[in-house]
Amino acid sequence: VDAVASDDVWAAGDSPAGPLFMHWDGSEWTIVPSPASTGTIQKLAAIASDDVWAVDSSWQFPDGSKYYHWDGVSWSVVPAPVIEGAENVSRHGGLSAAGPCDVWAVGSVQFNGQLEPLIERLQPEAISTPAPDAAPRTLTAITAVAPNPFNPRVEIRFTLERDAPATVAVHDVRGRLIRTLSRGSLGAGEHTVRWDGIDEHGSAMPSGTYLVSLRAAAERDTRRIVLVR
Repeated sequence: VDAVASDDVWAAGDSPAGPLFMHWDGSEWTIVPSPASTGTIQKLAAIASDDVWAVDSSWQFPDGSKYYHWDGVSWSVVPAPVIEGAENVSRHGGLSAAGPCDVWAVGSVQFNGQLEPLIERLQPEAISTPAPDAAPRTLTAITAVAPNPFNPRVEIRFTLERDAPATVAVHDVRGRLIRTLSRGSLGAGEHTVRWDGIDEHGSAMPSGTYLVSLRAAAERDTRRIVLVR
């Protein structure tokens, strides 16, 4: 289990059909369809509402453990790097996120019957991207963040193509909720919210990089912002 926020929690394991992913939205758990695969999810690393990673242990031997990625819409399998000459690879000893698209895993790798420690890093090139002709998202978009870097406040402008419940929130680079800027039903069109560098408890946040995310229906958009004190 791992959480982005109190209303964005993931739990995982397995089922007779394959990997099991469950999501808590603050009021109830739902089962989220998993990719056609085999294996038991062992570790989760939640970075943001549209950036969650998982790793499994396979049901077969030799072990073919692999990674999974949640992009805010669906889970997909991310093939693990090939380790030449390895007889068996286990990646589920631990999983941690240093930031967006920067995930570390530990486990073991077997060569000639001998186990050795494994430390593996996944970076942006590991994430699959839509084909150039894929249909663009049309419901939500953050259109501007300014000034960026900012002090004392930043203005976030976004658009909705149709009426929808929408949430705008600020997270740190590990995905922890800093402050919810807007939540509720909004009409179609352009909207503006502002962040003054203060967290949910009224404390001033330190200089650094943060993530502002827009979530509406099943769509997400995220931008980096930099606070300079």
